[in-house]
Amino acid sequence: MNYDKAYHYLIQKLQEELNESITYHRVNHTKKVIESAIIIALAEKITADELTLLKTAALFHDAGFLVSIADHETHSCTLAQQYLPEFHYSTLQIATICSLIMATKMPQSPYNQLSNILCDADLYYLGEEEYTCEAENLYQELLTNKKIGTRKDWLQVQINFLKSHNYFTSTAKKNCDQGKSINLNGLLSVNAEN
Repeated sequence: MNYDKAYHYLIQKLQEELNESITYHRVNHTKKVIESAIIIALAEKITADELTLLKTAALFHDAGFLVSIADHETHSCTLAQQYLPEFHYSTLQIATICSLIMATKMPQSPYNQLSNILCDADLYYLGEEEYTCEAENLYQELLTNKKIGTRKDWLQVQINFLKSHNYFTSTAKKNCDQGKSINLNGLLSVNAEN
C-alpha cells in the first residue's frame, strides 16, 4: 500500500475539482479526519497495517462529493475501487476501506475497532473549539444545496444531534465529551435567546 502517493493524488484532485458549493466537506475536513483518526488510533494501539487502511479510508471517506452530494459514501467507495489499485492496494484491502467508509454514513454504523475510530474521527470536531466554525461551514453547504431550511431549523437539528450523539472509542470520549457538552450548552444558550 502506497498511502503517501494515494494521499497526494487525492488531495490534489479534491483541491482542484470540488464544487464551490461544498463548503464543509473540503480538503481541510479530510485532513482533519485523517489527523483525528491517527490521534485515536495511536491511543487505541492498532497495528501499522490497520493504521494505513484507516488513514486511506479517512482520505477517501468524502471523495464522493466529487461526484454527488447524494449517497456520497457509495461514490467514495467507487472512487477508492477505481484509484487505489494504482497505489498497490489489494482487492481485499480496498473492500475493507470501503466497508469503513460506509460505516460513516448517517446514522453511523461502526462494526469493529477501525470503523469505531473512523466514525469518531469524522465527528471529532463536535468536541473541539472549532465546532462553531465547522458547523457554520456545514450549514452553508446544506443551505446552498437546499438540504436545510432556516438557521432556526439548523440550530434545532444541531441541538438534537449533539444531544443524541455518542462517541464509540474511549479515546474520543475522553478527548471530546467535555468539549461537546460545552458546545451543546452554547447552542442551548443561543436557542434560549431566540
